[in-house]
Amino acid sequence: MKAPDLPGTMTSGNLRYLLALYRLEGQQGVRSVAMARALGLKKPSVCRMLGNLRALGLVDKDAYGAAFLTPAGRDLAGRYCRYYQAVARWIQGEFPHSGDLEGPVCALLLELPEESLRRFQLRAEQEGQRL
Repeated sequence: MKAPDLPGTMTSGNLRYLLALYRLEGQQGVRSVAMARALGLKKPSVCRMLGNLRALGLVDKDAYGAAFLTPAGRDLAGRYCRYYQAVARWIQGEFPHSGDLEGPVCALLLELPEESLRRFQLRAEQEGQRL
C-alpha cells in the first residue's frame, strides 16, 4: 500500500535517485556525471531517471543542466531520508551481515504506509535506535 502523497508511479529506483540527489544537492545543484559517480552508474541511466523524476514534478534542471529538487521533491526526499535512516539502521542492527540494503530498504519504504514509517522513525529516535 503506497503512501497517499507519493506519486503513483514512484518506484524503489526513483526513491533511490531522489535520496541520492537530496544528499548531494548543494547551492549549485547536481550534475548528472556527479550523481552517476556517487551511485556507481553510467551517466545515461542517471539522465533517464532524472527525466522520470522531473516528469513526477520532483526534480527540475537549470539552464546549465544541473538538477535541483523542487519544493515538493525536497519535502518528500527529506521525509523519506529520515525513514530510510531509521529502517536501514534497524535492519543492519538485526541482520549485521546483510550487505547492501539500499534497494531493499527503498522498496520496503514504498510498501509501508507513511504514517507507520513516521511512527517508526519517531520511536527509533526516542529509544536511541534500540528497537
